[in-house]
Amino acid sequence: MIVIGLMALLATISVPAIRGMVRNESMRKAAQDAQEVCQNARARAILGGAMTEVVIHADPPTMEVAGAGPKTDDSGLVAHFELGGDVGVESIKVNGVQYKDADMTRVRFFPNGTCDEFRMVLLRPRDNLRRGIFCEVTTSLATVETDQNVLMNEMR
Repeated sequence: MIVIGLMALLATISVPAIRGMVRNESMRKAAQDAQEVCQNARARAILGGAMTEVVIHADPPTMEVAGAGPKTDDSGLVAHFELGGDVGVESIKVNGVQYKDADMTRVRFFPNGTCDEFRMVLLRPRDNLRRGIFCEVTTSLATVETDQNVLMNEMR
């Protein structure tokens, strides 16, 4: 009986932690997929020797790679994904211009390894959790930003 009581106590204590991990998975996955779309576009532009674009559609909210490179992707990177569930786009900036309300946004990746300046902030409204996907102009490398203060400043 003592063992069963301890197991019940441990299960009760661990439920909130497990629930929190499951909730954070949707945001982590969305940010990772967006980062991989940018990495895929960069690789295709460099390897294909021609400009490649990441095209972001507003409805439904999707990101996809268009342009140079093979139509089938063997890299293992995500070439298309749709935001779903409880994660949405709060801000999209390309070269300093806000495109959040645009139906379609294009981010160019060039064969020399550079790209347009790209900054996208994802938001989960239920808890105001944000993640940023930023592409550095001179290397076109995409990073995921998790610092909430940096992301709040991005919204200004």
